[in-house]
Amino acid sequence: MTTQISIVERSTTRISAADFRRLDASPQFWELVELGVLATERRGRAEVSLRAGPFVGCATIGDVRLRVQEKVAGSLAALVRCVSGASALSANAPTFVSDDATLLGAIAESFVTEVERYLREGRRRAYYPRESVSASPRGKILVGKTMRVWATGRRDRCAFALHDLSPEKFVNSLIGAAIAIVECMARQWHGFEVLRRRVRTAALLFEDMDWHRLLKLPVDLFDREYSRASPTFGNLTALAGIARLFVRHFGISDGLADDEVPRSWFVKLELLFEEAVRQAISRAARRHGLRATDWRPAMRYVISGGRRWRAEPDVVLWRESVPVAIVDAKYKDIAAEPDHGDVYQVLCHAGAWNVGMAALAHPASATEIRMLGESSEGVQLMLGALDILNLEGACERLLEACALTEAQTG
Repeated sequence: MTTQISIVERSTTRISAADFRRLDASPQFWELVELGVLATERRGRAEVSLRAGPFVGCATIGDVRLRVQEKVAGSLAALVRCVSGASALSANAPTFVSDDATLLGAIAESFVTEVERYLREGRRRAYYPRESVSASPRGKILVGKTMRVWATGRRDRCAFALHDLSPEKFVNSLIGAAIAIVECMARQWHGFEVLRRRVRTAALLFEDMDWHRLLKLPVDLFDREYSRASPTFGNLTALAGIARLFVRHFGISDGLADDEVPRSWFVKLELLFEEAVRQAISRAARRHGLRATDWRPAMRYVISGGRRWRAEPDVVLWRESVPVAIVDAKYKDIAAEPDHGDVYQVLCHAGAWNVGMAALAHPASATEIRMLGESSEGVQLMLGALDILNLEGACERLLEACALTEAQTG
C-alpha cells in the first residue's frame, strides 16, 4: 500500500514511526537529506517529523510518495512562466507523474517560447570535417588516398577532405528530442491546444537531427555528453537547460512504471523568485527608459579599496550608464516591517552602488508598494509586496513607484 506524505516548503509535518522506518531503509531518502531537500527531527522514541527545505518537488521512496508543495498554490507555475530558464536539483529517487499539468505546462510553454525565439534567429551551425572521393574535388586533396584510388584504375577521381556547414549536432539534437517529448506529453493535457500546435510546428524543423539517439543513451552517458558540450552553449544555456530537464527526466527510461519518471527533480523557489523578479523588472524597465541587470556588469564592494565583501543586489536599475536604484528580492513572509538584517543589507548595497533609491521585494497574495522612509545617508527605501501569481503586473507597479520617486527626488 502506497503512503502519501505532503509537506509545505520550509515547514514541518509529523510522520508515523513505521513510515520513518521505511524511509530510513532507503539510500534515496538520505540522498534527499544530504541535498537539503528534507531534514529529520526526532522528539522522543516515537515522534518523528520531516522538515522541508526551500525546494519543491516530489519523489517516490519505496512505497512512500513524498511531495513538497509551495506555500502559495500555483506560485511555482507562475514563477516558471516569468523566467526564460529553469534550473532543478536532481536526485536518484524516481518521481511520480502528477495529474495536474499546470506546472509542466508552464515549463513547456516557457521552453517552446525559447525554441521559437531560437528558430527566428536561425539554428546554430558548425563546420564538420568530411572526406570524399569525386571527379570534382573540393577542399584539400589527399594525395595518399588519391594514389590508392588511381591504383584501382579510376584516374578520373580524387580523394579530398572538406568541412561541411551543418546544424550543430548536440544542441539541436537535444532541443529536437525535448520538443518530441513535450509533444507526447501535451497530447494528454486538456486546455493546451495552442501549445500543441506550436510544438508540432517547431518539431518539423528538427526532423533532420538524430535526436532519437539521445533517448537511447543511459543516463550517465547522456550526462557525460551534455557536460562535454555545455561550455559551447553560450546564450543557449537556458534553453539547453530546460531541454535537458525534459530529455533526462521524461525521455530516458529505466523500465519503471508508466506513471513514474526515472529521477526526481526539485526546484528552489528562492532562486526562482529572484530570477523571475529580475526578468520581470527587466521587461518593465525598458518601458520606463531604464535598464535592469544583476550585479555582474560592474563590481562594487562594501569596503572602499577592498575586494573581499562584494555588494551583490539582485537587480540594478540603470539610466544609460549610471546606476539609479537597486532591488533585493527576498523569498520570505514579511509582516508589517522587514527584518533588520534585510534593511541593513539593502542599504549597505545602495551605499556601495552610490544610488539614492533601494527596494525590498517579497512575495505576497496582493501587490502593495509603500515607502518605508529615508536613511541617514539619504537613500529612499521602498517595500514591495508582489503578487506572486501576477508578478509581471506587480513588478510594473514597483518600477512605476521607483520612477516616480526618482523624478520627485532627482
